[in-house]
Formats: sequence, C-alpha cells, structure tokens
Amino acid sequence: MHRRSYLRGVVATGGIVSLAGCTELLGPDPSIENVDGDQSISGAFSGTMDIEVLVENGGRSGDVQITITFEDDEGTVVGRETREITIDSNESRRVTVSVDVPGDADVYTVEADAA
Repeated sequence: MHRRSYLRGVVATGGIVSLAGCTELLGPDPSIENVDGDQSISGAFSGTMDIEVLVENGGRSGDVQITITFEDDEGTVVGRETREITIDSNESRRVTVSVDVPGDADVYTVEADAA
C-alpha cells in the first residue's frame, strides 16, 4: 500500500520513477547522449540557434519529446522550446532543432522524455 501511494505521489508531481526493467513495457526510454549548439555557451546567445541532439532510445518504439529550456544568469527560466519525434526501439538519432533564443538567455538545457 505504501509503494502505490508513493508512486502515485511522484507521478502526480511530475517526478521520474524508475521501474527497474519495466521501461520496455511502458514505451520509449530516451536519453540525451550529446548536444551541440551553433553558438558558444560562454558568449551571449542571440537570434535563432540550431541545436543538434543525439537521442538514444533504450525502450520500446514511440514518441519522444525533446525540451530545450533557456535560463538567465540567475537560473530563472526565460524560454522553452519542445519538439516531438517518433523513434524506434534501441535507435539512436541525431535531431537538429532550430530555436528562437530569448534575449536574456545565458544557458540552456536539453531533456528527452517519453511523450
């Protein structure tokens, strides 16, 4: 009973639950293996930016959402872009995402989740 309550609570708050060995039953299990942007991280971002992402799927085939989050120098989220792709089981794929960079962005992060 405690386990079910815990899992329900984590899912409701958007947490990540690892069900050791069960991800193939649930759908895609994506991970980001590499990220390359066409602008320097140490410099100020501006305009449009192409970000190349290597996504690996260790789960079943399905839809994966790639989220790029921009933050200012204080860690405040100033922008977010998402793209959805369909990826096969055990596939690795390079995806190029063109994004409009917020003027006050200093850093960005890239995440992949089952959609």
